[in-house]
Parts: sequence; structure tokens; C-alpha cells
Amino acid sequence: MSKGSVRPTGRPSDEALFRFRVVSDVLVREMRGESRAQAVTAVARQLPPGFSGRSHRAGPRTISRWLSAFEKDQIAGLERRSRALTKPSAVLGEDLLAFVAAQKREDVCASLPELVRRARAVGILGEKEPLDRTTLYRACRRMGIPVERRKGAKVRDSRRFAYPHRMDMLLSDGKHFRAGSSRAKRVAMFFLDDATRYGHDVVVGPSESKDLFLRGLYQTIQRSGLATAIYLDHGSGFIAQDTVTVIQQLPALLIHGETAYPEGHGKVEKFHQTAIEAVLRHLDGRPGVDPDCGRSSCA
Repeated sequence: MSKGSVRPTGRPSDEALFRFRVVSDVLVREMRGESRAQAVTAVARQLPPGFSGRSHRAGPRTISRWLSAFEKDQIAGLERRSRALTKPSAVLGEDLLAFVAAQKREDVCASLPELVRRARAVGILGEKEPLDRTTLYRACRRMGIPVERRKGAKVRDSRRFAYPHRMDMLLSDGKHFRAGSSRAKRVAMFFLDDATRYGHDVVVGPSESKDLFLRGLYQTIQRSGLATAIYLDHGSGFIAQDTVTVIQQLPALLIHGETAYPEGHGKVEKFHQTAIEAVLRHLDGRPGVDPDCGRSSCA
């Protein structure tokens, strides 16, 4: 692939889908009244986890570039552009880079200023020889040497979602329950509107999966129309790549909430309490209840 080219059309890459989730978070914050600068800064402090447990880093400037690319080319603009392979540094000597790499392997917590001091002490770097720490930092990044700072306490905005219009934000989550005299395990996946607290749809299956969620999402769209943004937790059916791919192609914005995070989560749990008291608890152990959830939901 030539320099400057992007991934061909088709299924988006994992990295593009991760960037889409970050962009969604910023745009959703703008929907509720935050300025772009405030939204970008807040999202940079609490990036969502990547696929397969991978962690990612992105500063406000990087996120701003992703926003511009998404507004220009949608998901295609979020694909990584290929670059020609380069040396770790065209300025720093190979001896210095080899020394830094070896020191980092032995002492991962050593800072860059400490590594520079050690290099001067052993004579690899002269006492008066200038060295730009930014240049050394970028060279370490290219070599894959860990140079991240230790993470401090997260600063987060814990206000709940509150949107004025119907279908501004669609919340979805699954609630496990038992059905019939056999007490078969079942999960009811609800689709709740943030503004009206109206339950648009519910699908039932033997377990939480992407197929069950996407089926319920399809029924919700048929009945109530497209949502501007969708809030999900980190259940197996919600973090699947197919789920993210479908949502970005609707197109809609996607938010993956943290465990017990007040935004959106509180509304879903309150709805679950109502559903349990009004419906689900009456299905457990009752001989007249058929635990077969039907081919349309259990397939």
C-alpha cells in the first residue's frame, strides 16, 4: 500500500472502530451542551478500552484530528494511513539508542532524564552535548520502548444523560431471569429511550449475544426510527466488533459505559427494577409459562 493511502472500502479495521467510539463520545458530549474543547479534553482523560483488552493513548490534538477526519470522510477517514518505515531517529546515535533500550529493559520505571544522566555518566553522551528530550521520547516510541507516565486518578464527568428529544439517546441492556417450571435461564434485552424513559422494544434469548442485540435493534428501528446515539455496557453482545460496525453504518454514535457508571447506567438499572417487579419475577417457577422464547429470539 503506497504512502498516504487508506484501508480499502469494506469492513473497518479494529483501530478505526476504536476511533469511532472516541469520536462518538466527543459528539455526544457536544449534544448535551459541552464545547468541543471541553468534550475533547474530557474524553482524552478517560478513553474507552480497546478490543481484546488493548489499551490506547490519544491526546486532545489527536482526538481533534480524528474528529476532522470523521466529519470529512466518515469511518474511512479514521483508518490508519500507511507510512514508510524509518529509523528510530535520524539525529540520535545508534549507541545512545541501544543504551537506552538496554537500560529500559533492566529498569522499566527509569525516566528519560535519568537515562540521559546515566548515558553521560558512562561517556556515551558528552557532559556538554545537547540532547532534546522530545527527540529521545519520539525515538523510544518508534522502538516500542515504554515511556508512558504512571496514571493518576481519573477526572470524570459523572452526570447522567439527559436529552430533550425522543431518540436522542437509546439505552440498551440485558436482564437475566428464570422462566417456567424448569426455571430455564433467559435474558431480556430492553431498548429504552433516554428522554421519555419509554421502552421501545424487548427481545428474549437464552444468553446475551450480538445476534440477540442486533435483532432487537433492528426491531426498534422499524418501530421507532433511528437513534442519534446508543449507550451500551461492556456485555459480550455489546462490545463485539459486528455490533460497533453496524452502529457506525446506521449511522449513529456509540457510547460504551463503564461498570456502575452513573451516566445512563442508573436509568437502565431503574428500568430493570420496574421490569422485575412488574413482569420478570412472575415468570420464575410458574408451570403455565412456556420457557421457549421462540425461534425469532433464540436463534
